[in-house]
Amino acid sequence: MIQHFDQVTSDWLTEVTGDRVVAFSMQFDESNWARHARISVTFQDDTSRKLWLKICLHPQSGRSEVDYYLRDYVNLPGAPLVKCHDAGYEPGVGYHILLDDLSDHFHDHKEVPPTLEHGLAVAEGLAQLHAHHWETGPAKEPGNWELEFANLRPGITNLERATGKAFANRFTMLQKELAVRWSDPRGMTLLHGDANPTNVLTPKIADTPVYFLDRQPLDGITPYGLAVYDLAYAIAPWWNRELRLEHEQAVLRRWFEALSRPGYSWERAQADWTLSVEHCLFVPANWCIDPTEYDSMSWLWGWQLENLDG
Repeated sequence: MIQHFDQVTSDWLTEVTGDRVVAFSMQFDESNWARHARISVTFQDDTSRKLWLKICLHPQSGRSEVDYYLRDYVNLPGAPLVKCHDAGYEPGVGYHILLDDLSDHFHDHKEVPPTLEHGLAVAEGLAQLHAHHWETGPAKEPGNWELEFANLRPGITNLERATGKAFANRFTMLQKELAVRWSDPRGMTLLHGDANPTNVLTPKIADTPVYFLDRQPLDGITPYGLAVYDLAYAIAPWWNRELRLEHEQAVLRRWFEALSRPGYSWERAQADWTLSVEHCLFVPANWCIDPTEYDSMSWLWGWQLENLDG
């Protein structure tokens, strides 16, 4: 595993890219959970390539993101993932990922207004991932939801205090509905788990191809659950409510048709979508658990709540 940027050498880059590297330079950056290096590489034949090295030194992070690139979709032709040249994981330490750097021609969607065309592209990309591991694992145990809601309850209380709205009964009903639905293995798959706009890459001048970054649950456990939740989470907290209501059926239909899983009906997909959009209320409630985040991130969770709840 690469733990420090000074471990990056021409010999290592040669080994992982498969081409002789004669020179390289690096530019450094940091995010909440990782350190990053943008690497400009020159090969022996005078061609060049830009790479992106991510180092995440968190003992609890686990190997989920390493498996995302090296195991889970390696046999999926045309998977919507950025090319990975190398990745490594060390238990109790963290991991590294070396990807192509697409930033010259691609952008994420953090500050790009959503459109129907983009939603359709995201739906197709997620369906491709979902179909690959469709119904391959067990459903979530119903009792697991009690622990999740126990952790969430302070956030629900703060959400009620901030908005003057009664959410407790709504979340109690949501807990019961999730426990019932997620105990049924039909419609389940390996999830991305965090397909927010920052983790979605597209060309700067087009809607496709779509690539999904950063499958990184903090506990390192690869998420498995109701497939359409990925799509709901990618859209519902981040799109203006009116825009989402106008286009959500078209986006859901595109996902359903691209998924093409016998035995999973359109009516079931619609019901799962409705439940998953409601499940997205976890997002603003989670921001309200910690008193510091409750205040500092009110601009974000307030906007997400408006998108979800009007």
